[in-house]
Amino acid sequence: MRSSIKKLNKSFKFVINLIFPVYCLVCKKELSYQTNTYLCDACRKSMIPITGKSCNKCGRPFINGICGICREEQFCFSKARASVIYEGSARECIRFFKYKKKTYLLNTLFEVLLLPDSLDFLGCDLIIPVPLHWIRQYSRGFNQAELIGRKISKRFNIKLSRTSLKRTRATPSQTGLSLKERTKNIKGAFSVKSSQKLNGKRILLVDDVMTTGATVNECSRVLLQAGAGEILVYTLARGA
Repeated sequence: MRSSIKKLNKSFKFVINLIFPVYCLVCKKELSYQTNTYLCDACRKSMIPITGKSCNKCGRPFINGICGICREEQFCFSKARASVIYEGSARECIRFFKYKKKTYLLNTLFEVLLLPDSLDFLGCDLIIPVPLHWIRQYSRGFNQAELIGRKISKRFNIKLSRTSLKRTRATPSQTGLSLKERTKNIKGAFSVKSSQKLNGKRILLVDDVMTTGATVNECSRVLLQAGAGEILVYTLARGA
């Protein structure tokens, strides 16, 4: 009986695929009706995982030890890590997920990408996503960092708080700005709602992409000032 149902489902998917073919979101290659990932094998394999050398502090790839930026800047977080370099098919997937509202792609990304072993997820007490300003979140319909945080929360059974950290003002886009410009742009843009919940806690701060680190650093600074014990940062992707 079960084998008959499986054959029927397989035949149904085949017919549906003939009528409504599925294409890879990145390269537009037609996919098999048996796939569930929305990416072809080539695009999945082209993603560059950050598994080799990286800065001990900020996680910048291809660095052995501490990078030059971390020697000059006093970042407030203890450690930042990401799963993949933000380029190619990984970049396109995250952009589709974030700007085209294809939130189902997050499942595909978590199937393809590995969470970094060098980040002690199980040692964290609370997950806090980097918040969006309410106007931007209303326009987008969701906070991408919160969706990522939920995935990690479910996998490691760590409580997620979406209200502890609040974005108090909208800021211009950080794209194209230097670290100093980004730091100035984001200064004072976050506040903590209830410091008692953070007292001594080891926080996992989550976002989709980290480039210069200005945003997660400002969030970390505010959380530490409110009494958090330590801040670790995880993002899906990291600019090289």
